[in-house]
This record gives sequence, structure tokens and C-alpha cells, in this order.
Amino acid sequence: MKEVISLVKGWVDDIAHLLMSFVAIGAVSEVIFGTGVFGVNVIGNLTAIINTFGESGFAGLVYHKHIRRIRFRWVSRFVGVGGFIP
Repeated sequence: MKEVISLVKGWVDDIAHLLMSFVAIGAVSEVIFGTGVFGVNVIGNLTAIINTFGESGFAGLVYHKHIRRIRFRWVSRFVGVGGFIP
């Protein structure tokens, strides 16, 4: 049973990483080319989501804490473990 759970967890983790890569590619393409992938405004949508969570008080605080953790993990892969995050 543990093998099945770890297998499903691995699949979910891989799908989450794939979706995060799509978001990153969409944001970079929007910055470079001025339009998002397939006409989707990635940066505008991310800004709207962050603003919505930011207006909700404690939920916004928890959300921003997790975004900083995710950003640290992402930066530490490319910059190194001691990468500075403003």
C-alpha cells in the first residue's frame, strides 16, 4: 500500500512541477514578446490572484509565506542554496 501511495504522490508532484513550468514559460514569453502563450495574460492573472489573497488578511499572509518558500526552493536550484531573496 505504501508503494501505491508513493507512486501517486510522485505523479502528483511531477504534474505540479510541469504546471509550474508552464506558468513560468508563460510569464517569460509575456515579458519577452508582449503577449502570453495562447493569448493568456499570465502576469495579469498572477497579479490578480496575489492581490485577492493579499486583501484577505491572514490568508494573504499565509499565502505570501508559502510563495516565498516556493521561490526560495526555485532560486536555490539555479543560484545555489544561499541565494538571496528580497
